[in-house]
Amino acid sequence: MPISAKQVGETLAVGGELSQDQVQALSSISVSAEDVLTNLEDLNDEIVESGYDVNNAEQQALPKTAGPKAAAPTAKRVKKQQSKSALRTQIPPERQPKGAANMDFDQELEAAANELDARATSADADAAEVEGADTMKGQIMELLSNTPGAPNLATIERWKAQLGKNAVHVMAFGEGDVYIFTHLKRGQWKKIQELMAKAQETGSTDVEDALKEKVVTYCTLWPKPLPVEFFYNSKAGVVDSLYQVILLNSYFLSPQQAMMLTTQL
Repeated sequence: MPISAKQVGETLAVGGELSQDQVQALSSISVSAEDVLTNLEDLNDEIVESGYDVNNAEQQALPKTAGPKAAAPTAKRVKKQQSKSALRTQIPPERQPKGAANMDFDQELEAAANELDARATSADADAAEVEGADTMKGQIMELLSNTPGAPNLATIERWKAQLGKNAVHVMAFGEGDVYIFTHLKRGQWKKIQELMAKAQETGSTDVEDALKEKVVTYCTLWPKPLPVEFFYNSKAGVVDSLYQVILLNSYFLSPQQAMMLTTQL
């Protein structure tokens, strides 16, 4: 673009001829005559609303008021307020002012009701579990009361006092097949393991079966003592089942079972 210099009075003006694009850019940001007239009309409207007569400006003074007073909304002002309200509703949630409600009152009530229902359901499930355990215990105690030579409640309480409050367990296969037992302690388990190691060295017995029989004999509280005939004449799965529940209550768990009882803090 050619540059020219021209002296205007005591000032030197330097510039050049604008291109068509530059002229259009300047026109887009310039205030047009129509914009000026529109603004004047809005100003006149506001003056008239305030009680001042623009047609008789020489004879009328501006109204005196005791203090600021909100004017009644005009159609134009209502339209502007509606536009601003619509604009606010279009703001994304992440840009809304802090503290803005994310749900209406009905949704909050519904969420609170759902939470209370969930808590009530959980409480009912816990109560049902406790009630089921109590019912099963009552049935077993009734079964023992009808079994000749079975321990009574006083004997069971004495075992619990000696071995621990949670150390007495019962397994009922059915009438005539009820067994009361306790769990193994670590020292007892090591002693049994030593006996099995010696038996394995002599090779005189099946170590696995001998281990099961020794654990069941050692931990069973009633019937006691278990006769030799019991290990031959009882139903085939009784000894194995007793052995498994004794180990389980002694906390011999598989990795999967141990993981189910583990959580991260």
